[in-house]
Amino acid sequence: MIVGMLLTPVLMRRFDKRSLFIAFCLAGSALYFLYFLYGYQNLTGVLVFTAIAPIPLGCLSILASTMISSTIEYMEWKTGQRNEGIISSSQTFSSKVCIAIGGGLSGLILTLSNYVPNQQQTVATLNVFHGTLTLAPTILLLIAIVPMLFFDLTNEKYAQIVEDLKQRRAS
Repeated sequence: MIVGMLLTPVLMRRFDKRSLFIAFCLAGSALYFLYFLYGYQNLTGVLVFTAIAPIPLGCLSILASTMISSTIEYMEWKTGQRNEGIISSSQTFSSKVCIAIGGGLSGLILTLSNYVPNQQQTVATLNVFHGTLTLAPTILLLIAIVPMLFFDLTNEKYAQIVEDLKQRRAS
């Protein structure tokens, strides 16, 4: 993930955020799907996939934060009101809701997979774990593309919005 986080600012200078977001969703989805197909029997392969599959997630983390901050200027430009507090708190709230849902789903998956603590797990249970670890991100990353199809705040449009706001504030 850290590699992706370090790579993102460099890529953002060359490509627009929307295109990068979609590309990293597709890359992450492909990596997790390949991880699913590969399986979990070979420790070396598991370690390799565990190291490289999250790289696009690091990129997406940075991109999502910068896209949210860009909407602050967009909203001010559109409405005349600067509401960074509500935008930032909405992002924090949604993150907490997602964490809560993830925690609840983890417990549900453990229950439905017949997980038995402190015991060797059955092949069926291990298959559920592997499927959850790989197919859930595959599907969710593809779903994350859908809102990006409606995100039209390009680098050029954002630069124009910032310029317009500077002119409004100066007058």
